[in-house]
Amino acid sequence: MILNKVKNSSLSMRIVVGSIIGLIIGFVLGENAESLKFLGDIFLRSVKMCVPLLIFCSIVEATASLPLKELKTVGLKTLGVFFVSTSLAAVLSIIAVKIIPINLTLTAPGSDAYKGTVAGGNIQETIVNFIPDNAVGALAEGVIVQIIVFAALFGISVNIMKDSFESVNALYELILGLRKVIMKIVSIVMVYAPIGISAMLAGVIGTSGVDALKSLVQVIVIVSILDIIFFVLYTLYVAIRYRLSIVTLLKNSLNIMVIAVTTTSSAITLPVSLEDVPKKMGVKERISDFVLPLGNALNTNGSPISNIVSAVACASVFDIQFTLQNLILLGVFSVVASFGNPGVPGGGIVSMAIVFQMIGIPVEGVAIFAGLDYFYSLTRAPLNVMGNVYSSIIVGIKTGEFDRNVFESSTN
Repeated sequence: MILNKVKNSSLSMRIVVGSIIGLIIGFVLGENAESLKFLGDIFLRSVKMCVPLLIFCSIVEATASLPLKELKTVGLKTLGVFFVSTSLAAVLSIIAVKIIPINLTLTAPGSDAYKGTVAGGNIQETIVNFIPDNAVGALAEGVIVQIIVFAALFGISVNIMKDSFESVNALYELILGLRKVIMKIVSIVMVYAPIGISAMLAGVIGTSGVDALKSLVQVIVIVSILDIIFFVLYTLYVAIRYRLSIVTLLKNSLNIMVIAVTTTSSAITLPVSLEDVPKKMGVKERISDFVLPLGNALNTNGSPISNIVSAVACASVFDIQFTLQNLILLGVFSVVASFGNPGVPGGGIVSMAIVFQMIGIPVEGVAIFAGLDYFYSLTRAPLNVMGNVYSSIIVGIKTGEFDRNVFESSTN
C-alpha cells in the first residue's frame, strides 16, 4: 500500500522519498555506498545532455518570437534585474564577513593539491571568454554562457530575417520542434529522478566523513544562513512590492524548490522551471522562455555569497588580511564571476577558483573547499533557481506579460 501511494504521488514527493532512502543507505553502507554513485551519474548525465540544446532552442525561440522593439525592452529590464539582485547578494555577504570573524585552523594544501583548470584572472579576460571562438564547440562542451551569447545573436538574426526569407522561417519552425522534443526527453528522464537522486545522496553521505567537515562547519553554516536570509528578503520584496500572496508564491514554487534542493543544480531544475513558471506563476511563456535560460548562467544570486565567504575563510588560512577596499573588490569580482557560473553540481568550484585568482588568494586554496560544494549547493541552488523565478515575475509584471489570475488560481 505504501509503495502504491509513493508510485501514484507527485514527482516532488517521490524525489523526497528517494532522498530519505538515499540518506539511510548512505549511513548504513558508509563508504560502500559509493558503489551506487553510477546510478546518480546516469541521471545527471541524462539531464545534462539535454541542457545545452534546451537552452539554445529556448533562447532562440524567445529572441526570435518577440518583436525587435520589445526585445530591447525585455532584454534591458532582464539584465538590470539580474545585475541588481546579484550585486545585493554580494553586498549582504560583504557586510556579514565584516561583522562575523572567520578564522580557520587548517593547513594550506601544497601547490599541486588542486588540479582543476581555472579561467583567466582578470575581468577583461573573463568578459572575452563569454564569446565563443567556436559555436559548435561551445555546444559540445556545454559552456552555457557562450551558448547563450551565440543563441541570442542567432535568435536576433532569425527575428530580423524570418519574415523576408521562407527558408529562415522554416529553420525557426525546426528549432521550435526540436525544443518540444528535448522537453519530452527531459520529462522521460525525470521519471528516473527519484532513483538517481537517491543513489547520488547515498554516495555523498557514505563517503563524506563528518570528522573532515568539523573545522569547516562554521563556513557551511554562514553560507547557508546568508542564502536563506537573501531568499527570505527577496521573497518578501517580490510579494510586498507586487502585491502577491507569499503563501501562493511559495506554494506554486514548491516543485521547483524541491528539485533544486535534491539535485543541487539550477541547470537540471531549468526544465521544471520552464514548465511551472508559465502554468503556476502566471508569467507569459515568451518571457519565461527568455528570462529563465538566460538567468541560468547570468543570475546566480548564491554564487557571490559562497565565493565571498569562502575567499575570506581561505584568506585566514594563508594569513591574508582583507581591508574594506579588498572586500569591495572581492564583491565586484564575485559578481563578474557569477555571470556564466555553471549551473551544475560542482560548477561552483570553478567559479570559486576564478574569484580566488582575481583577488590574489592562491588558487590551491580551492582544494580546501572543494568538498563543501555539495553542502553549499543545498541552499545555493534553490536560491539561484528562485532568483530566476522572481526575476521572470518582475520582468513579466514590468512588461505587462503577467497573468495574476493564473498565479492566484494555480495549485500543485
